[in-house]
Amino acid sequence: MQHTDLDQLAMLALGDVPPPSVAAHVADCAECSAELTDLRRMLDMGRSASTPPELLEPPPEVWAGICAELELPSQAEGVPSDDGGDRSYADPPSTRPNDPTRQSERPVGKRAPRWRSAFGLAAAAALLGAAAGSGITWWAVDREQPPTLAGTSQALEPLVPSALGSARTGDLSGQRSLDIKVEGLPKTSGYFEVWLMDRSHRKLISMGVLGADGHAVLPVPENVDLTEYSIVDVSVQEFNGSPEHSGNSVVRGAFAAT
Repeated sequence: MQHTDLDQLAMLALGDVPPPSVAAHVADCAECSAELTDLRRMLDMGRSASTPPELLEPPPEVWAGICAELELPSQAEGVPSDDGGDRSYADPPSTRPNDPTRQSERPVGKRAPRWRSAFGLAAAAALLGAAAGSGITWWAVDREQPPTLAGTSQALEPLVPSALGSARTGDLSGQRSLDIKVEGLPKTSGYFEVWLMDRSHRKLISMGVLGADGHAVLPVPENVDLTEYSIVDVSVQEFNGSPEHSGNSVVRGAFAAT
């Protein structure tokens, strides 16, 4: 058995749908599941920060712990000195493609616990932007905010008390698209999937996944008849490798056509 790497867990924390093998492992592995929970908790803390936190310089023992974790040279090359001197850092460990320590998954017996180490905490903070002092989260580097369709959205029926959703369809750069946004999403260890369904709720088409902010603009295939599939639904899905609707919906209703 192999553990899921940190970057994959970070993507799961943001709501990405993993490959079935990764989803199955996280569902069955207590250690990876706990790490995913910690990442989500850290992400929630970063999002909920109303004011930028004060950023403090870590004490020397933290840097020493990081160097020890990465097997880097200590004080002279990589650790900030107590007297305010040179604060350059040592070169990172090799990242060559054939370096076995950089593979996406690592054997169980060769991996140290990540969340109980200084490096693990630093890596998690870097990945999820827990500081949030600049108001920029790490996924914004590689992911632009989805555009918003023009027009008025149709309110969706809340199926959990806190949820408020709306949806509409329209044309975006020549592509028929579904624009959906849901606020007040419940806490979950899984993710939120968007579906189109007919009025009997028996015929479903999976459209994609809500973003970390509860918003998504999803392309609608041209061969999908929106007069038949006229209902949009958002469900809570677990990382269990199943493509089926969980039966646990958050919002549902007709969308506005623009």
